[in-house]
Amino acid sequence: MIMLLSIIMSLGIAQEPTTPPPPIDTTYTTKKIEINDDVEAPVTHQIVRRLALFPLAIDEYKKEADAAWWGIREFFANSQRFLVATKRLMSQKDVFQPRKAIVPTDVILLAKVLDADCIISTFVNKNSLKMIAYDGDDGFPLWEKSLPFNASLPVEKQVESLSMKLAKDFIASLPYQGFQIVDPLIGKPVYEEGDVNLAKVDIGAKAQAQVGEQVQWITIERQSSAPLFQGGGLVRVLAEGEIIKTENQTVLVEIKRVNDVKQLIEKSLVSIPSESARLHTLYAIEEPGRPKISTLMLAQPMHPTETKSSQARPLLTSLASVAGLVALILLAF
Repeated sequence: MIMLLSIIMSLGIAQEPTTPPPPIDTTYTTKKIEINDDVEAPVTHQIVRRLALFPLAIDEYKKEADAAWWGIREFFANSQRFLVATKRLMSQKDVFQPRKAIVPTDVILLAKVLDADCIISTFVNKNSLKMIAYDGDDGFPLWEKSLPFNASLPVEKQVESLSMKLAKDFIASLPYQGFQIVDPLIGKPVYEEGDVNLAKVDIGAKAQAQVGEQVQWITIERQSSAPLFQGGGLVRVLAEGEIIKTENQTVLVEIKRVNDVKQLIEKSLVSIPSESARLHTLYAIEEPGRPKISTLMLAQPMHPTETKSSQARPLLTSLASVAGLVALILLAF
């Protein structure tokens, strides 16, 4: 019997945990971003869902400017990625008027009045049409772009087409294509099913993501007052996963690797590389040397995800092995 106990003790009841894979420290770009004095501390970007679009500031061509406003508003609304403020709402708030460049303090005030995550102004800047999308939280630009007028064509004939190109480029420039949601029947952002961790992501009705495609959970921290999506932000990859099911405008994702599963919460930003590439091909304004992601992007240290059942399996295996050995010894006696 003493021999039996010594054998069991030498085997050990609990199996030592396996060594986790080395942390990932991959830099996708090496662009150095200097922190600007205008930004007191890094601000984490929140998802843009509510958008307010101000009338185009083109005094000479008000009719064409009005038509352009309706066109790009319809485009943003039809993308089904944004809730776009109506003309009626903006008029009721007494803010529906053409605006050019807006200072951060005014951006924050207007965003609060309109309950908007992002506000957009479009205006003539010298011989070009310029559009700026501002972050409603900190007042600084998210993105901006200018397109020159063709000198051989009347300006009024170009307002609608140029403004639409700019609106499409903004969509293509977003570093994320979805956000995490909580299934009301489950009640939590990440849940276990068997040996895997799962999460639901809203990608919009127009997205074309498919089963088997990869996704990444990201955060974006502002590093300067430059446009966030154009060099002013730091993108960190928190987790990686794979789409295992699509349903209407949502996808079910199996989380493969994660830094800390507690960081994956409701409204977390989710990037889908395949969808990003599709939107870039469809909408991005082609520029020589323009990268698909113009921010610094880093991968956080990550490890394969584990569920409670998968963590318990090594212990059960050890107990089963010990039990089998005990049975053989008892039979020998």
